[in-house]
Amino acid sequence: GELDLALAVFVPDAPGLRRERLFTDGFVCLVRRDHPHVRRRLTLRQFVRLPHVLISTTGTGPSPVDQQLAAQGLRRRIALRIRYFLAAPMVVATSDLVLTAPRRLGEAFARHFDLELHEPPLDLQPFTVEQCWHERYDADPAHRWLRERVLAAAEG
Repeated sequence: GELDLALAVFVPDAPGLRRERLFTDGFVCLVRRDHPHVRRRLTLRQFVRLPHVLISTTGTGPSPVDQQLAAQGLRRRIALRIRYFLAAPMVVATSDLVLTAPRRLGEAFARHFDLELHEPPLDLQPFTVEQCWHERYDADPAHRWLRERVLAAAEG
């Protein structure tokens, strides 16, 4: 009863919980356009040696990137951990930090900031973003309208 609608990557099953797929996305790495150490592509060696900014809304826990690196016996150097997605491109554009972000977000950042996109040098699995709500809202016309608008925005 605290939330009308949640947009999430992973929501465990719960009684009465409804969910709808919005989109599937992957990852991209971003660096400033004139980065002194990254040219045509970002290698795994560069990736683990360069400092990173990590977007972490909770402020704790390993990311999928760090889990993938750990599986290979590697670690990256997190120089800055921030909670806000919109702060990340400004930090990357004015530093030598690397940001690994969802592709859709990274492409938007690159259009508005002087950033280059690079494929991650890791096999990062795509993820699905869903909208979730309690079944008591299924028949509510206003709630249905909201879910339809969210779906249309995700598709557009």
